[in-house]
Amino acid sequence: MVPGWRRLARVGFAKGVYCARDGTGDAARYAQAAIERACVTKAVARFAEQVLAVEVEAGVAVGVRTHQGRRRADAVVVAAGLASAPLLAPLGLRLPIHPVTGYSLSYPLGRIPRPSVGAVLIPHKVAWAAFGQTLRFTGFADVGQPGPGKIEQRFAALQRFAEQVCPQLQGVTATQWLGQRPMTPDNLPFLGTCQVRNLLLNCGHGAMGWTMACGSARIVSDLVAGRQPAIDLAPYRWDRYGLFGRRGDQRWSSSR
Repeated sequence: MVPGWRRLARVGFAKGVYCARDGTGDAARYAQAAIERACVTKAVARFAEQVLAVEVEAGVAVGVRTHQGRRRADAVVVAAGLASAPLLAPLGLRLPIHPVTGYSLSYPLGRIPRPSVGAVLIPHKVAWAAFGQTLRFTGFADVGQPGPGKIEQRFAALQRFAEQVCPQLQGVTATQWLGQRPMTPDNLPFLGTCQVRNLLLNCGHGAMGWTMACGSARIVSDLVAGRQPAIDLAPYRWDRYGLFGRRGDQRWSSSR
């Protein structure tokens, strides 16, 4: 699986599952390419423009308010990760989306033996993948925003693991990155319509954002265009938790 990683056998695992159709890629490059492709088809991308609120008139979403003014729209899709919950709260939608922090170290491959497949070592809570000229190790999950001490410990542990399985990485400078996954209690996203007309949700995908991105986008685009989505959206409803419905509205009590 990884020619040249002679110490991999010392990690301490006995069995594995090989997924022949599994693959890896660069999510950032994919996102950039998707934006460029959308703009070719007359989409308009506005960067560095902060959305402050979703504007609603008579129960209908009519646009958003940003720090540069108002943007009118026929439909509004909220796909803002962790920022989705505070954007929706003023509208009475209380979504339990919480941050779970993960970490990564990215090494330039150079002369380092390239793994033929990515892998997830479940007991160690660490994964690796190679794409382009990058070898990336990722791992761990800390609820909330960790302090500087915890962050330093996590990166140090990730570096020790990487150097343990691939000693050629010793002395190689890695790029550190950490990000917060927008997690939900049942690890399913919020997808589809809600109590506000013309407002659609596409948020709370946790660690599976890129994995579910295209499918979620197809669902949202079907709804915007008035088409029937290919799957049942009941498991992804915004009010599936009952307790987190509109404050003071008995229809959304915890006994529902």
